[in-house]
Amino acid sequence: MRFRFFDPGLESTPVISVDGVTPLGPNFSHWPGHRTPPELRDDLSTGILLRLAALPPQQRATYLAGHDVVTNNHVDTDGILSVFTLLHPDAALQHRDLLLAAARCGDFQTFTSDAALAIELTLSAITSAVDADGLGGPAKRQRQYEVALEQVPRLLADPFVERERIAADFERIRADVEFARS
Repeated sequence: MRFRFFDPGLESTPVISVDGVTPLGPNFSHWPGHRTPPELRDDLSTGILLRLAALPPQQRATYLAGHDVVTNNHVDTDGILSVFTLLHPDAALQHRDLLLAAARCGDFQTFTSDAALAIELTLSAITSAVDADGLGGPAKRQRQYEVALEQVPRLLADPFVERERIAADFERIRADVEFARS
């Protein structure tokens, strides 16, 4: 299975759509208009894909039924972590709580933990810094996903691996959280 950022060329092709809604194929998303099977639904797309990952392989294969492309139509932490979970279900299940916390931090701007905040900020910084050789639109978004997906295992092993890159934002948000708690 491989990732391809959604573009007009996929509109008439059944693909697996995560954290967004596309016209054809299986859909695993919390976005309005989704077609996520009721037994897998969750507030986060990462949660949906973790539920799928936890199923026995035969049952999981039934949901994915011969599709070899996974797509999304936007770039954010929940989307990146959803794609990662679909592509690497065993690794994702080992880091279930951290993945959910980081996705929640990104999608709902909810402080869940320092580690989750570090992952959210790092993925945002990494994707924002992608220079796709002057390309825009789907080509740039594809490159953002490629770069981010390469970094997810590193971030799961050490959420603070890019501490210097995110230090200012991290400290500002932590100060805001502490202020709100006082």
